[in-house]
Amino acid sequence: MATVVTFGELMLRLKSPGFQRFIQSACLESTFGGGEANVAVSLSQFGHQTRFVSAFPANPDQTVDMHLLDPVNVTANTR
Repeated sequence: MATVVTFGELMLRLKSPGFQRFIQSACLESTFGGGEANVAVSLSQFGHQTRFVSAFPANPDQTVDMHLLDPVNVTANTR
């Protein structure tokens, strides 16, 4: 089976918990997402071999971003 390669970025989504408005909340919940990463994860769960290619910033968050895809069997490649 061929490897599916997606190109894109991971985005950090911040939201207030529950039904609070952004300004009312003392804390925020964070999740990562992005259309291309979501496609790679979905195809991986259907048994396809997938790779996700992106340019990550050179900071400590890079390690967190790249390893988010490890548990779902998506190989993340950086620049």
